[in-house]
Amino acid sequence: MRLVVVAGKCGSGKTTLIKNAAKGNRFTFIGSNHKSAEELKDAATIVDSYPLKSPCARVRQYTYRVELHSKDDVPIIVSEPPSGCLEQSSPMLNPMYVNQKDTYTIGPLITAVDGRGIVNNILVPRFTEGLRMHNMIEESDVIAVTFSDVLSEGDREAAEKKIRDINDTCEIVFCTKDGEGSERISELIFGDAQYTRPLYY
Repeated sequence: MRLVVVAGKCGSGKTTLIKNAAKGNRFTFIGSNHKSAEELKDAATIVDSYPLKSPCARVRQYTYRVELHSKDDVPIIVSEPPSGCLEQSSPMLNPMYVNQKDTYTIGPLITAVDGRGIVNNILVPRFTEGLRMHNMIEESDVIAVTFSDVLSEGDREAAEKKIRDINDTCEIVFCTKDGEGSERISELIFGDAQYTRPLYY
C-alpha cells in the first residue's frame, strides 16, 4: 500500500489540493479534522479523520490510523498530519520508512504553503510560526504554493527564491483554484514518486 502525507498549516489549502488532484483515483483519505473528511467524501473511496488533537501523540495517531486502514481495498492512503500544528512531518513517516518498507511504499512529503504568506515574509525564522514553516519547507520533497492565482509573476519569482533559500532540491508546484498544478500534484500523489528527503529526528 502507498502512503502519502500532505502537510501544511490550517487554511493552507491541503484538502482542496488533494481534492483537485484526486481525478477519480481510488484512495483512503485521513483528514486532520471532520471538516476535511467531509470535503473529500465525494472524491475519496473511504474517508476518516483523526479523533485526537494532541501534537504529542502525532506519530502514534498516524501509525494507528494507517494500520487501521491497511486492509482497505484501495491502493493508497492520502493523509493530512494529525492536528493542525506546524511540527515536522517526516518523523511521523520515519517508522514506516525504516521498519516497514516491505509493507508500504512511501510517497513524497508534500507541504502546502499559502503563497500570500511567503510573499508577506511568513518564513522569517525568528518568529515561532516562521521557524516552523521554515522547518516544514526544509524537510519536504514537494512544496505546493497554494493561492498562486493571486500572485503576480514577480511574487511567484520571489516566493520561489525564498523557498530555494531554505530547500534547494524540493520540487515547487504553483497551484491555483482553476486547476494549475493539479495534474502534477496528482502524478506525485498517485504515481510512483518516492519519499527522498533525509530522515529527521
